[in-house]
Amino acid sequence: MTLNGLAVDAPVYLDFAHDWLDPDTRSLLVQERHEFEAVLGAPVVFTEPPIACTRWVAERTSRGEAPSLAWDPDGATLRSRASDPDGLLATFSLLQTLAHTSGTCVYASPAQTVDQAVERIRSECLNSYPSFDLRGLDRAAFCAGVLDDRPGDWADFLPWATRWVAQLGDAHTAVMDHGATRFHPPYTAELHDVGAVLIRVPEGSSAYAVGVRPGWVVRIADPDHWLSTVGASPQQHRRMAARSAMAVAGEQRTFVAEDPRGTRSARWIESAAPPAVEDLVTVRRNPAGDVQIVLRAFDPVAGIESVIDDVAASATVTDHMILDLRGNVGGDIMLAGRLRDRFLRTRTLLGSAAFTDGRGGLSGPRPRWAEPSVRGRWPGTLTVVVDASTYSAAEDFLVGLKGLDHVTVVGERTGGGSGRPRTIPLGPDCSLRISTAITYDRSGHPVEFHGIQPDRRPTRV
Repeated sequence: MTLNGLAVDAPVYLDFAHDWLDPDTRSLLVQERHEFEAVLGAPVVFTEPPIACTRWVAERTSRGEAPSLAWDPDGATLRSRASDPDGLLATFSLLQTLAHTSGTCVYASPAQTVDQAVERIRSECLNSYPSFDLRGLDRAAFCAGVLDDRPGDWADFLPWATRWVAQLGDAHTAVMDHGATRFHPPYTAELHDVGAVLIRVPEGSSAYAVGVRPGWVVRIADPDHWLSTVGASPQQHRRMAARSAMAVAGEQRTFVAEDPRGTRSARWIESAAPPAVEDLVTVRRNPAGDVQIVLRAFDPVAGIESVIDDVAASATVTDHMILDLRGNVGGDIMLAGRLRDRFLRTRTLLGSAAFTDGRGGLSGPRPRWAEPSVRGRWPGTLTVVVDASTYSAAEDFLVGLKGLDHVTVVGERTGGGSGRPRTIPLGPDCSLRISTAITYDRSGHPVEFHGIQPDRRPTRV
């Protein structure tokens, strides 16, 4: 099934002027083209289109006009209309919506009423969420009883909708509050009734400086609120809830923690600030001479690639790297891919991905391949350390490396989220972020929900 009037298997040519897409965005679209193909039922092609063909074009609108996506069956043309490149990106998220609506045009604009926003969540989840079966969820049960209790105004909508969508248990699929800009301190914790129990407290952090160590409990007001409004896979749910509960909203936040026995307490302040490269990646050598790298996030603006390249430049085949991805919840998928390629030796089958078709179905898995980096490579062996907080782009980095002869993965099962989410406007200052894919390793095991199983648990890191 495809858009009405679109010939099955006839190529759709992406015919955008070069000023619409920067090279990185174009590369991302090429890499993730299978998402579009699952909906269109046809190959998406990025070469110069012939005179007679099906096209996907971009048209510029006046500023302030909502981005839209329209299908013209008579002209065999899919039209993205937007005033700027950001608006164009928003139209890509509308393709699944267009597939399950009766009209020929959809807009990236907020719903006008609460009832419309509720229906938007229901329709998007039932038609385009890919993991009901994988997670053992019933579509009818997802809506049963909830819709009868829908809020009457926008003031009550956000907390109600957040709890509803969190029932999917997917950290990528959530109702997002645009008014809550949050900074996440560099700690890993699990949220329990007593508060956030710290698992990792990095040396050099503000908490470490005042004597706080793993096992200490950070005071959190109303832990049940966070446990019920944050969705995540079972192995990482309490960690993601703790991450949200400990986020800094505003310029700074004061924290108080107690030691496990409750005999000592400490107080410190976390300030919200963009991370510097030294906050995201640290390099040192252990007594055995191994290179130890802690990578806390795949942040594309921090210069992480240069740090890795500097380490690899002087390495030999006898060198060993320990790459610590514990607590790394992801970031930029393209950066994760470029860094992964530095550890490949040959063209490698990474795994596969299946995408939602926007009508309640799922495409067949499509293989994903990668080539070794031409910029520089790590010539030695690699150990990657992971935990249940290793997630999203961090799992994209890992999934193609696990199983290679020179790579060992140690730690805990990862968080289980490689869903390629898209974003749909809901109402005033809020939107629905929803997964579109299920990623599999090269053996066919799903990364989504189940995570990546390590080769062994570490005796010491």
